[in-house]
Amino acid sequence: MRAIGGFLDLELAERAPHPHPNACPFGFGRSAFLHILLAMRPSEVWLPFYSCSSLREPLDLLGIRTEYYEIDRGFAPIGLPSPASGRLLLFINYFGLLSGVSKVYAEQWQDAFVADNTQAFYERGIPGCWAFNSARKFFGVPDGSFLYVPDASLCPTEPIVRHTVHYDHLLLRVLGESERAFQAYRKAEDSIPCIETGMSPLAHRLLLQIDHVEVQKRRRENFSILTQLLKSRNQLAVSFPESAVPFAYPFLPEKEIDRKRLHALELFVPTLWPECRDSGVARFEYEKQLAAQLLPLPVDQRYGPADMRRLADSVLDLVNQSQ
Repeated sequence: MRAIGGFLDLELAERAPHPHPNACPFGFGRSAFLHILLAMRPSEVWLPFYSCSSLREPLDLLGIRTEYYEIDRGFAPIGLPSPASGRLLLFINYFGLLSGVSKVYAEQWQDAFVADNTQAFYERGIPGCWAFNSARKFFGVPDGSFLYVPDASLCPTEPIVRHTVHYDHLLLRVLGESERAFQAYRKAEDSIPCIETGMSPLAHRLLLQIDHVEVQKRRRENFSILTQLLKSRNQLAVSFPESAVPFAYPFLPEKEIDRKRLHALELFVPTLWPECRDSGVARFEYEKQLAAQLLPLPVDQRYGPADMRRLADSVLDLVNQSQ
């Protein structure tokens, strides 16, 4: 029964089409990945060494053996084993640019193939395979992940446990409290549980407020601008499929750039997966180089052409100074 009266709540009516109407909602990407592992019960999982440590949490929790593979200059896998009983392959759609490559491996591995689309939010699932994304990588939401399953029977039939939603960082950012917002954000990240959690009603309703057509358009335009301005100095030959909606522009300079110098210019560029560089593993030198040097330059919907030109000019200045 619907309650009547009481204090007024946030005006969050559904305004946009659902971005993933046929997917199973989860709280986080690692929640979705945990569900896959519980459903498949693999004896070993192959994943790229250049990846986030959060992927390993569900594997460690379940005691599943982890094997790592290398990637080439285009982020595609190198030296993969053949599909076999009990073996699962996790493929990262880096920066949202590898959907075509993903389909090649999906055809070979079928339901033992998992597409990690946390950097490719708008990518839909591949029939007969697994795929999951992360709304937090693309929008200001407290949680949210959509899981695509090989068969409808593999989607949860009962409500998944709710989790505590941390959203203080989002409100503090709106209020202009940037420093406090960042501290709250780090606290929220550290509190993400490694359990099967459902998507919060807040995240669900916020995602239906977004103009997803405009988001995709803006990200593509911003990516194209950075490509034009930076490709001659980028050590990566970045291919940009027409259908892609990029997460960021991957820029690899010849020498490592001190991110503090970017931060001093109010340009906040993250380091993706520094744990790869500090792992102590003898192999994977290229992946360690990426962890140290690669700059995932923001192209998201908050920005326009002037922002991209300022970003590119600043990066090029620092590249020239490092010569």
